[in-house]
This record gives sequence, C-alpha cells and structure tokens, in this order.
Amino acid sequence: AATMRLAISLAKANLTEETLSRFRELARSGIADADPRVQLAAISLATLPAMRMLDEVAHCLGSHSAEVRRGALLVLGPNPEVLNEDALLPLLHDADPQNASLAQSALVARGLSNDQIRLGRLIADPKPTHRLEVLDHLEGPADVDVAMWLKRLSHDTSPAVRSAAARAMAQAGGQDLKERLAQMAEGDPSPTVSRLARHFMQGTNR
Repeated sequence: AATMRLAISLAKANLTEETLSRFRELARSGIADADPRVQLAAISLATLPAMRMLDEVAHCLGSHSAEVRRGALLVLGPNPEVLNEDALLPLLHDADPQNASLAQSALVARGLSNDQIRLGRLIADPKPTHRLEVLDHLEGPADVDVAMWLKRLSHDTSPAVRSAAARAMAQAGGQDLKERLAQMAEGDPSPTVSRLARHFMQGTNR
C-alpha cells in the first residue's frame, strides 16, 4: 500500500509515455491484491486521468471489502460508459447499506425513475421468488418498457422464472415477444420450459 501511494505521488509529478506502462502494471497488481488497503490505493492510482484504467477498476466491485467496493462505486457510478446500469443493479443488494444506497444514487443520477429502479432491484435479486415479482409491477408505470423486462426475465437462470415470463409474453402479444417465445420453444435449456413455451404459442395462434 505504501508503494502504491508513492507511485501515485510520482505519477502526479511526472507521468510520461515511457513510465505509463509501468504505473499501469503496478495498478493492475494492486487491483488484484487481496489486501483492501492495497486495492484502495490502486484505485486512486488507476483513476488518474492519464492512466485510462477505469474499466479495470470494475474488478474491485467484487472485493470482499465493503470499503473497496465503495471506492470503486464512487469512481464508476458517474461513468456509464464504463459501468452500465445492468452492472449496477446487483449492487442494490450489496451487504453494506451505504454501498447499496450509492448504487441507487448512481442510477437516479443516470435518469432512472423510481419504478425502473424498483424493477431493477427485483430482477437482480438473488432469490428467484423475488425476481418473479417483476411481473406484478409491469402494468401501470408509463416509463416501463414491458417487452424489455419480459425478455430479460425470459433469460433468467431459473426455469420457473423463464416459464412465468413465457406465459406473460404470450398474453402480452407483440411480434418481438412472439419471436422470443419461439426461440424458447425451440432452444430453452429446460425441456419443461420449451414445452410450456410451445403450449403458450398455440394459445396465441388461436
């Protein structure tokens, strides 16, 4: 950590094309380190403008240290070109309340509405039963793209969630949803989900 802090001072004073690759190598090693103190110092080094390493700081969002995750969030939250909204959604469930709040603030700053954030929190929930609740919140809010959320649910890791999404897509109609339903009928990883998708498709063709 002391070496990393010294590197920050040196980089601020004299960062040249010749030394840039060495500083980047040092920052990468710090980002991958298991010591939170080293990771935090590496974030500071990596985020110097000339370093152009913001995308690599995203690794720190998976740190076991809440403080390190917070440091990465503070840097990446205002940079949607580096960390998109989908990558922010799981952080709404961060074990550290302050980090979860920071993730929500970043989404608000990017223009997401309360309804969109609520749906995002649900769809990123580790529990399939909570992800299913997305279906209960799709009707009503004008700024919610129903088809987009249904298609996202149709790719869920849980067969139960994908089945529910298939049924909802059949009920909603629309060419793009019918095409996604056909894909599920032909190639869903679960034979049960494929069979249900074919059944729901038959209902749409009546």
